[in-house]
Amino acid sequence: MSKKKVLIIGYGFVGQNIYIKLNKDLFDVTVLSPHVEEKPEKGFLRAKLQDIPALKDFNLDNTIIIHTAHVGYPLHDQDTLYREVEENLNPFLLLLDTIKDKENCRVIYISSGGAVYGKPQHLPVTEKHILQPISFYGLCKKYMEEALYLYSLQYNLEYDIIRPSNIYDFNWKTGKKQGLISALVKSVEEKTPFYLWGDGNAKKDYIHVDCFSTILAKIVNLKASNTTFNVSTNKSYSTKEIISIVEEKYSQKINLVQKEGKNQDISEIRLDNTKLKKYIAWNPRTDIY
Repeated sequence: MSKKKVLIIGYGFVGQNIYIKLNKDLFDVTVLSPHVEEKPEKGFLRAKLQDIPALKDFNLDNTIIIHTAHVGYPLHDQDTLYREVEENLNPFLLLLDTIKDKENCRVIYISSGGAVYGKPQHLPVTEKHILQPISFYGLCKKYMEEALYLYSLQYNLEYDIIRPSNIYDFNWKTGKKQGLISALVKSVEEKTPFYLWGDGNAKKDYIHVDCFSTILAKIVNLKASNTTFNVSTNKSYSTKEIISIVEEKYSQKINLVQKEGKNQDISEIRLDNTKLKKYIAWNPRTDIY
């Protein structure tokens, strides 16, 4: 019996961990990213999102496509809707056009569990919550979700939309202004100040990258759900609580520089994971580890 094909688009923090977690004995895994060394024999293809039409020579029948790539991040200083559309939405639409007539092709799209919802009207936030993004990043994610849904309606393209809470790992080193825990660890290791925007009482939910990748591996092993899942622990922590956790873990005080809060700040976001727990029979670990 031949292996099921998996194409991972994007090889950043999330893409790398999903790649590690997938059972290579069961899946024939290929990675498409501009951040890999070109090794076709080992399944690594060096290409940008905009190069996706080049996949026309790649047999995408019977393929599960895990789309993790996104240029930019929430509330980026240089973020514009034009840039989001050019660098993220348009390449995604090209991908959908490329695969719409493929046989047994499925897309697992990694969206965002915070950016697409905006400021919650109730807690915890279920998948049925209205989508009111407050950033161009979140708006683009919303557009991409809606495009995938419409391609499913018109071309019977199978899909799963995944909305994760804040994915973290203490060993994740990123040069981006993204990820509270990553930024705090960087401040500890480099002994640099940490800029605290607001009073530190804002609360978000977090999920460890290993837990997230395990969930993705379970979803890959199931048939397409053609629906949306929040992926979260359904427990939120304030910024102050996360700072204390990091300080205790590294036995070092962080030099905090207080900054005035921003209009886009959300007092609390916590995703309801009930739907996912029923789907994969899963109970999350809720502590920060």
